[in-house]
This record gives sequence, C-alpha cells and structure tokens, in this order.
Amino acid sequence: MQDEYATDQLDPVSRVVKLVDTDGDGKMDNRTVFIDNVLLPRTVLPLGDRVLVNLTNSNTIYAYFDDDKDGVSDRREVVY
Repeated sequence: MQDEYATDQLDPVSRVVKLVDTDGDGKMDNRTVFIDNVLLPRTVLPLGDRVLVNLTNSNTIYAYFDDDKDGVSDRREVVY
C-alpha cells in the first residue's frame, strides 16, 4: 500500500526485481525489473527457469519466464 489509509491499494504499481552480485563481494551490483505493474506480490519463488508468483486478491499462481535471458519476464502461465 502507498500509505496507512490504503489509498489506491488496488492499483498495479508493484514490481519484482532481480538483484545480482557480479563480483562476489556480497553486495548487489546489478538491478533489473523482472516483473512490472503487478498488484502486490504476496509470494515469490524462483524455481529453475521460472519464477512463481501469487498476487493479492488472487488464488492463482503464475509462472513468469525469461525466454531471451535479458533479466526481464517475457511471458507468464497459470500454474495453479
């Protein structure tokens, strides 16, 4: 939510980002928006070649895929 009054709480303004440590020092060096404009992701589970995500107000679990390996999701499928 954007504030304590739940203003615009159902606007899809959230994102899931991928953080990468490229030099092994334990600090993030690269940030990529993997999924953008979603409604409050509640569960995020990286799993092999996909990321499973459950969004607010939904019982559906989606699998997001990065087919071209650029760090950004290219498609999604319903898994459950």
